[in-house]
Amino acid sequence: MNAFQRVIFLAFATSISNAVFASGADDSSESNFIGAGGWLRPTYDGGNSHKIVAIPEIDYQHKQFFITTTQDIFEAGVKQTIFKGLTVGLQLANENGRDSNESTWLGSHNVTSLPSSVSWGGQMEFNNSIGPMPFWILARYRQNTNANFGAQEDLRISVGVYGGQRLQAGL
Repeated sequence: MNAFQRVIFLAFATSISNAVFASGADDSSESNFIGAGGWLRPTYDGGNSHKIVAIPEIDYQHKQFFITTTQDIFEAGVKQTIFKGLTVGLQLANENGRDSNESTWLGSHNVTSLPSSVSWGGQMEFNNSIGPMPFWILARYRQNTNANFGAQEDLRISVGVYGGQRLQAGL
C-alpha cells in the first residue's frame, strides 16, 4: 500500500470510527466485540505451506456503520437494511500483501512479493434462521485500488450449530 492509499484508508476509517463512537448510546441488541484470535494463514492462495498468525478480532456495528476484521482483513464501511435480514453496503478494506520469503516454493520460482493495498467495493448480507438454526450469507465484490492487483468476488455461507448467551459455534 503506497502512502496515498494509506492516507485515504486511514481518513475513511477515522471518519467512520468518529461517527460511530460519537453517535451516543449503543443499541443493546447489537452484538459488538473486540478481541484476539489465531489464523492458520496460507503463505499464498492455494499453497501447501501455512503460518499461524495472531489477528485482531473486531466486529463493531452501530446503525449503518461497521468496522470489522475477516481473516486479518480490516474492513470499514456503511450498510443499509433493505428489509429485515437483508443489508447492502459499501466498504474499504486493507488487503494484505504476500511475502515470497515465507514459502520456499515462491522463492524457488522467483515469485515476487506483493505489498499491502486498499480495496473498495460493495456487499450484500442476509441473516435469517430456519427454525432454531441461524444462517448467514455474504456476497462481496472488491476492486483493488492498485490496477495491477485486480478484483475479488466471494460468497460466504455460515450455518449455526450452537447459540448460547456467551458462546456461539457454526460451520
